[in-house]
Amino acid sequence: MRKKRILIGLTLAGVLILLAIVAGLVSDANRWRGKFERSLGTALRARVRIGRAEGSLLLSRTVTLNQVECLWDDGSSLSCRNASIVFGTVPALSRRLHVREAILVEPDLKIVSSGEKRSGNGNAPPEPSPTRPSDERHEVSAPERLSVLSGRIFWTDPASGTEYLATGIRATASEIRCYADGPGTLPSEVTFSAAVRVQHFQGNGIEVSDAVCAATAEHDTVTVRVSDGALWGGHLSGRFALKKKESAVTCTVNGTVSDLSAQSLLKSFSQQLSLQGAASMSADASWTGTTVQKFLETVVGTVSLRGRDLYTPDLNLDELLTRIERSTRFTLLDAGAYFFAGPLGAAVTKGRDLAALRSGGLGKDGYVRELASVWQLGAGAADARDVALATNASRIALKGKLDIVNRRFDSVRIASVDRNGIARFSQEVIGSFSEPKIERVHPVKALAQPLVSTVKAAGRLTGIARTKPFYSGSVMHPRQKESRPAP
Repeated sequence: MRKKRILIGLTLAGVLILLAIVAGLVSDANRWRGKFERSLGTALRARVRIGRAEGSLLLSRTVTLNQVECLWDDGSSLSCRNASIVFGTVPALSRRLHVREAILVEPDLKIVSSGEKRSGNGNAPPEPSPTRPSDERHEVSAPERLSVLSGRIFWTDPASGTEYLATGIRATASEIRCYADGPGTLPSEVTFSAAVRVQHFQGNGIEVSDAVCAATAEHDTVTVRVSDGALWGGHLSGRFALKKKESAVTCTVNGTVSDLSAQSLLKSFSQQLSLQGAASMSADASWTGTTVQKFLETVVGTVSLRGRDLYTPDLNLDELLTRIERSTRFTLLDAGAYFFAGPLGAAVTKGRDLAALRSGGLGKDGYVRELASVWQLGAGAADARDVALATNASRIALKGKLDIVNRRFDSVRIASVDRNGIARFSQEVIGSFSEPKIERVHPVKALAQPLVSTVKAAGRLTGIARTKPFYSGSVMHPRQKESRPAP
């Protein structure tokens, strides 16, 4: 009897050992690597390669996929050092797998928008099976939580060739839902809520660092709210939204950059101006399309730049205005170049030898008491709403429009105005940004206009005549002629 029990025990032990060996071989995640590639390829509609899969499908709920590469037909790609997949239950014991969390380590996403088709070897996903049109949405399996560690995104504007790069991305997304129009089709709608940090972003003259964002996607709209970030040495905050309807993409931005460095702003757009001090910029605009050209054609809204107590090293604007009245070497467009500081006016100042102003014997330093540059955007143009600056002794202002699509001045007039906002002398600017035609100020007219302004001002006091001011905006005329020392 005892020998029989020992024999039965040894037999059971052998069976268990054999089952453990078989289970270990079957549940080894790397043996399922091909299946993972095919499943991910079908879900992502991409060719997927996995270097190695680690973990046990029988003993653990976590599988790690190493050296993951995804390639789409348009040339876009995603590579990831490793991806950890956490299942809701042990995979080998479940008929249906449910992904609780996906953790991507050092994902590198490259987006190509050229539409170029590329071929290559790999596990090509099967074409979706034909389905009947249906108004009902079908929910597609998605992880409950998605985490990104040290991510990177690279994108090139197909129209202008401008490159955009975001690095050091850390994000956690939850409440993820994906919906498709039918079985076997790509998700047409994604909803999620995410907390995002971006260490560095650059593109088209803009560099943002240490951005803290909250992102949400609902139906056809993605919204990003930036609560903190550094741009041009200042503090960035605001809201950015992207809405897709059929093939059209509408973008909306409402944000501010406070306490920015004026010189950093000019430098980022390669403008040859020199302006020291703090300023603030705000934008409230929307446009349709993702290229720079579409932005120029469709943008609607306002953009403004304001600053006080600014300095112009090696350029005294009061001396420059005196020279403009007496000679034709300089123009009011030279004096008003600061109106075009930033992204809106980068094309206006491009190609103009503004550096020559600082070597023209115009004094060592200048002072700008106040600067306002407020523009209304729409119909492919920028309309000057409140554009002026005041120095120690003078005030100049601008009226008119910029044709930002065709890069031309649309009857722009710049004037030196007196205390009442009446033009002392002015110049009209027309033509292209690169080769503008500037009206000549004749010495006699320039000297006579201050007298005319005085007579008209006196007429307003007596009720005999009324002259409409050239400028009546927010920038006040200097109260007295005094010099402010450079910092």
